Amino acid sequence: MFLERTEHEFNEGRLERGGYGEGEREYRIFVKGLLEEEPDREILLTVAVGERKYTVSQAEEILDDFISRLQTAVAGENPSLDQVTKDLNLVDSLEGYGFSVSWETEDWEWIDSLGHVKNKEAGFKEQKTTIKAHITDGRFKWEHEFAVTLLPETVGQEEQAAREFLNTVATQDIQQNTKEYLMLPKSYNGRSLAYRRAETSDLGITVILAAAGVLLIAVRKRGRKEREQKEREKLLLMDYSEVVSKLIVLTGAGFTLRSAWGKIASEYELGKQKNEKLFRPAYEEMANTWRQLEGGMPESRAYGEFAARCGILPYRKLVTLLEQNRKNGGRELRIALELEMSDAFEKRKHLARQLGEEAGTKLLVPLFLLLGIVMVLIAAPAFMGL
Repeated sequence: MFLERTEHEFNEGRLERGGYGEGEREYRIFVKGLLEEEPDREILLTVAVGERKYTVSQAEEILDDFISRLQTAVAGENPSLDQVTKDLNLVDSLEGYGFSVSWETEDWEWIDSLGHVKNKEAGFKEQKTTIKAHITDGRFKWEHEFAVTLLPETVGQEEQAAREFLNTVATQDIQQNTKEYLMLPKSYNGRSLAYRRAETSDLGITVILAAAGVLLIAVRKRGRKEREQKEREKLLLMDYSEVVSKLIVLTGAGFTLRSAWGKIASEYELGKQKNEKLFRPAYEEMANTWRQLEGGMPESRAYGEFAARCGILPYRKLVTLLEQNRKNGGRELRIALELEMSDAFEKRKHLARQLGEEAGTKLLVPLFLLLGIVMVLIAAPAFMGL
């Protein structure tokens, strides 16, 4: 974003920095005196001014407050990290602070890298674990561990009793599957049971219709989610050849794999600052991986999580290729990437043809509608004249 400043500020050569975490600012200024032969000639330049950074003492002073607010944000919909029954909100930054955060979970068995908690299995007991925050302001790094207590999924007494009883009935159904009838238990947990058939009534119909409505809404949401997932996969496939091409160019220019990854991620983040609507899932995941690397996560694990988040075969293949060459010293990395890029461009051309065919098919619907309207306009006067 270009910022306007008073003539006095420019004359003084003073350009204001963005606040902590606000990103880079750009100024368009005229500079006079650069040319030896034409000292009075003005040249228009664009000057990039980085955001303000903390000193070590400033960062450490504000760090405690940041960690306190971070703990509240991470808890999300849970009362606190000591009473976790719902997914955590693993944010990567907080507004007003110049810190970025990446996360490392102690036990993937209980909490994954996206903050999803796994406490819904039957018989789940209270589980204590930790999550580690890797905090950086771009120059300095800190780590902080948060203790987390996972509690079983909150279920009402009636629902819990119903679940346990139905589990018992399911067991007896298996045991009695050779008999003509299923005999329900006459007693349960020392208490006598009585049964009555649920009568069909208007209330029952209402309940059925309500349930059907809920089901339709759920199906619609699921359909929308599947469409979004397919759209995301298309974007990932479209960007794949470009990602591989950039890695080839940068590693060929002398960058290490890690520094090439960081440059691609940083350029994408800079582009997002200039265009808030910019969203490319492949680069989003690369930026997330770069934050994990900056936070101290080992490369092999960070790249592995990148492939898992992308979730499609080409990226898993790319990460396998990068990991093999990283362990071998990267001597054959460029050759391997060039072969992969050739294959990636072929896949991209195939995808482009497929998308074109889909677009052509969708255009047939309005064409048939227009044809129907034209036929009605032609036939209507003839019928009216009969």
